[in-house]
Amino acid sequence: MEKKLYNLTSPQKSIWLTEQFGANTSLNNIGGYVFIHDKICFNDLEKALKLYVQRNSALCLRICLEDGFPKQYLADFEDFKIEIVDLKCQDEMQYFHQKLIDTPFDFLRLCVIQISDVSLT
Repeated sequence: MEKKLYNLTSPQKSIWLTEQFGANTSLNNIGGYVFIHDKICFNDLEKALKLYVQRNSALCLRICLEDGFPKQYLADFEDFKIEIVDLKCQDEMQYFHQKLIDTPFDFLRLCVIQISDVSLT
């Protein structure tokens, strides 16, 4: 089935052009983290995050080139892996987070970081 293509909005075009000039860099990466101090079930968290992505059409937008111009389309949901990383302390977490932010742009990357130092406040 052929995908229906749409023009990019002005803000999307600006981001796309910026990404072209900074290709294979972390120029447009946005990252953050939240500390959860309670025990969590990683399987349930993964299911919830995947359900959120599946139901949020903005996270299913993709960009392609049509006659040399960027166009967007709504892609079908594709299952993805959520990376679970076990670190020893908060300092390692901050280093790992910065390393993620500094890597080239990836449309959707979710990573759960577990820190074994339970003395964090």
